[in-house]
Amino acid sequence: MSKRLPVLLARVVLVVFLLLALAAGGGLAWIAAAPRQLNELTPYIEKAFSHSEGRYSAHIGETWLVWGDWRHPLNATLRDVKIVTKEGKTFSSFPEISISIDILELPFGNVLPSEITLTQPVISLYQEKDKSLSFGFGKLETPAPDSEEPQPLEASVPF
Repeated sequence: MSKRLPVLLARVVLVVFLLLALAAGGGLAWIAAAPRQLNELTPYIEKAFSHSEGRYSAHIGETWLVWGDWRHPLNATLRDVKIVTKEGKTFSSFPEISISIDILELPFGNVLPSEITLTQPVISLYQEKDKSLSFGFGKLETPAPDSEEPQPLEASVPF
């Protein structure tokens, strides 16, 4: 019985490895066959692209999973993307953003972009009441004058 145990364990490990390889191959074939719409992921991506303190937020029309090429095989394509300030002004808009994902990091639970492509970006400038120009985020709150902290500059591009 003890001589058969290593053989049995080796077979179990081999079967598990083959099932995982088959599942990965099937998943890649599913993606490569045609673009897949994944709007269920849109709220998570919007949250990742939005400012944690609410200074701006992202609004995404559609999310697609697309097979790219062999150099960047897995792409998340976002369509009709708008970055909106907390005042409701459109800071920028992008007809399409393509994010190539490093597939070698996915088994470890890491979604790491290896390339980001912005298609026809539009960034807005606004004239404030004091005739200064800004990107639509307004001026940062400054601490009291008697404070020893350095004074922040006006807000610029959030990325």
